[in-house]
Amino acid sequence: MDQAEGSTWASKIAIRFGLQDCRHCPARAFCTRSARAPRILAVRHQAEYETLRQARSLQQTEEFRQLYAQRSGIEGTHSQAVRTLGLRRHAIEACPKRPCSMC
Repeated sequence: MDQAEGSTWASKIAIRFGLQDCRHCPARAFCTRSARAPRILAVRHQAEYETLRQARSLQQTEEFRQLYAQRSGIEGTHSQAVRTLGLRRHAIEACPKRPCSMC
């Protein structure tokens, strides 16, 4: 096992199976799409996994769903304002390059 590099692998542990272990395995088609390379599993560190699991279980509660429904409505309104009224663009164009009381 080794710490993987790159943006999506940075906080995960890569478990690399040996080529000889994977080559003749009858379940190979279920594990990897690669014709030649062996299987690589990416797992999170224990603390990160537990935090993620806890957050996902919280998302299943009715309280979270009610809060998220409010956020969803606000995000839709904001998105529409950005697309139709150019909300972000106008805020930047209104301010000069030096600091002002409005910014």
